[in-house]
Amino acid sequence: MTVGRFTPDTTRLDDAARAGWLYYVAGNTQDEIARKLGVSRQSAQRLVAMAVSERLVKGRLDPPIGRCMDLAGVLMAFLTAMSNSFGRAGPTKTGSPNSTAKHGSTSSTSTST
Repeated sequence: MTVGRFTPDTTRLDDAARAGWLYYVAGNTQDEIARKLGVSRQSAQRLVAMAVSERLVKGRLDPPIGRCMDLAGVLMAFLTAMSNSFGRAGPTKTGSPNSTAKHGSTSSTSTST
């Protein structure tokens, strides 16, 4: 028996959507979801699982890039300090440290006055 357009299946999906939102967006625990929806914790767990299996919930990870950039800066400073402590000037444009000194070639320029 249906009342209007609401069937037991659609109301179950609505509950699953609510449970999914409460869990993944609002950060509620399954116990909190159970209390808010008036169901057992096991039912709340099933509703969250249903939200995922029915593709009502889709995952996306957006890490804060600022933290990564800060860590990259710290790492570069550390590597530069380590490189300088071993007497190297760091990588050259070709990517190899001190490529001219490695091969023993020296260049001298003279200026005439």
